Amino acid sequence: MARATPTPKAPKAPAAPKSPKAAKAEVADGEKQGRRSFGSRGWLAVEIDKFLRKQKGDDAIPVGSIVKAITNSAGEQPSTGAVAACVTRWAEQGYVKVTKTRPLSFNGFMAKWKDSSLDDFLAAEKDKRAKARAAAKG
Repeated sequence: MARATPTPKAPKAPAAPKSPKAAKAEVADGEKQGRRSFGSRGWLAVEIDKFLRKQKGDDAIPVGSIVKAITNSAGEQPSTGAVAACVTRWAEQGYVKVTKTRPLSFNGFMAKWKDSSLDDFLAAEKDKRAKARAAAKG
C-alpha cells in the first residue's frame, strides 16, 4: 500500500477588514487601548461638587440638569448613571441630601458639610475607613 504524498498548503486568504470600532481600539503598535479617560481620577466628583456649590436657593436639582452642566476636556458629557451613582453614594455617606423619588434630585448639603469642601469630606471618610480597619485588626 502506497502512502499518499502531502500536498502543499495554499496560502491563507487575507483577513477580513476589521470593523471601524475594532480598528479604533488598536494603537499603532498593535496593543489595544483601555477605557477612555475623561480626566484624572475623581474628576467627575470634583466637577459635580463645583456645580452644586455654585447653585443658590433650596430648589431640588435633578441629575439630568447636573449632567447637562458638566463636560470633560473633550466637551463630552458624563452619563446620567455616573452622576446619579456619585450623588447617591454621597447621600449614603452623609455628605448631601437627595430626593429618592424619580427623578433623583440633589436637595442640599448636610449641615456638617455645608461650609466645607469635597476634599475635607473625602479626608474625613478616609480617616473613618482607617479607624474601622484598625478596630477590625484588634
